[in-house]
Amino acid sequence: MTICPRCEQGLLELVKISRCELTIKKCAECDAVWGAAVDPSRETFIQYQLLLDVLGESEIEIPYEVLREL
Repeated sequence: MTICPRCEQGLLELVKISRCELTIKKCAECDAVWGAAVDPSRETFIQYQLLLDVLGESEIEIPYEVLREL
């Protein structure tokens, strides 16, 4: 299990946003996200909502699937 480097509380999950065919690392607690190939750190995260805004999506309309805990 990997603890989120941003909030230091939540566990990181590998998740897939099916509609975009995008796989990311996401904190279950604070919603910080990283690219699947990025080493998570406090300096390299973005917020999940910001990612969705960039993709032109909303959290309500775009479900994701948890593939596994990291």
